[in-house]
This record gives sequence, C-alpha cells and structure tokens, in this order.
Amino acid sequence: CLREAARISELGLAAVLESIRPGMTETQLAGIAAGAMLTQGAEATGYPIWCCSGPNSNQAISRPTHRPVQEGEIIHFSVGAKVSGYSASIGRPVFLGHCPEETRRFVQVGLDAENLTFDLMRAGSPACEVATKVHRFITDRGYGEAILYGPAHGCGQMECEFPFLETSSDFRLEPGMVFMVDVFLSTSQMGFRWEDGAIVTEDRAEQLSTFKRELIVL
Repeated sequence: CLREAARISELGLAAVLESIRPGMTETQLAGIAAGAMLTQGAEATGYPIWCCSGPNSNQAISRPTHRPVQEGEIIHFSVGAKVSGYSASIGRPVFLGHCPEETRRFVQVGLDAENLTFDLMRAGSPACEVATKVHRFITDRGYGEAILYGPAHGCGQMECEFPFLETSSDFRLEPGMVFMVDVFLSTSQMGFRWEDGAIVTEDRAEQLSTFKRELIVL
C-alpha cells in the first residue's frame, strides 16, 4: 500500500511540474497535485498538500496561500497520497527560470544529506547515530543553524508518525520499518524539504521514490 501511495504521490508532483508557470498561485498548484492523485487512484490526500514559495517556504509545516509563484525563488512542494489507508509523501524544492548559486549550494547540501541518510539507514544501526552523522554532515558544510529536526520520521496510516529518527532516539533500526526520510533546512528567508519513503533492510534502505532526485529548475 505504501509503495502504491508513493507511486501516486509522484504522479501528483509530476502533474504540477507539467503545469506550473510564473503567476500561478500556491493554492492553484496544490489543487493540481491533489486532483491528479485522486484521478490516479488515491482515496484521499495523505495530508493537506502544500506549495509554499519564497518567504512562505521557511516553515516546516505550512499551508498554501494565494501568493503567485515567481522566478528565481524556492517553491517548496510536499505532496502525498493515501491508498488503502496508508499515506506516503514526496517533498521537492522547485525553481522557475533560474536558481541563484548560493541557494543552489544550500539545496544541494539538503539533497546530499538525504542520500546520506539512505546510506546509513540499515537494520541494526542505532537511530541516534544515523541522525548524528547526518546532522554533522550538514553542520560541516556550514548549515548547522538551518537544521530543525530529523532526518526521518515513521510513516504508515499517517504520513508522519512514531518512531522519529532524531539525535535523541534510543532504538535500533529493524528490517521492515518504514520511514519518510525528511530533510528540512531553513533560514529566516527561505526553506526547503527533500522527502522520500524508505523501507529498512539489511543493506541500504529501499527507496520508495527516486523521482527527480536532483535540482529541479524549469
């Protein structure tokens, strides 16, 4: 169910990327994602879908507004489908026209941290050690103050549920555990999220989505 929810979540984001233009509002774009997922077989959205752009993007949990999206700014999408009672998610930063070089470096560190999290999430690994290594990676690249939480949280019947993979976690990863690898970084001016599902195995975690795991500039 979670694999199918992840697949349909990708279709929701893909529909947005095909339609997005400067001047469209955050709420318009969130509606496109929701409509595509329901058309493709989702029974509901996994949570209120959001598109948050420019100064609206620096909140980890937010909602879309009637603000028009613009070129050269972060447009943060979090899109999730519910299938047979199970919810997945995909989170991506998107840019129209161009991405400023300083912003590009910031966003790339987040993607690298997400990839590192997948590498470290193996059965038997202490959750706190995974989180500590990921946070150290981000800090060593100069963005320690941008860390708010994470880098992962459980998912299942809710898109965000126990257990949480944090530096204070006191459990070990076990085969079959399902998480959302959720790297959210922010400053006072902007923020972004890279998010994909992960199933813990004896080796590198299985990725529920690899859709456009790269800087997206349209």
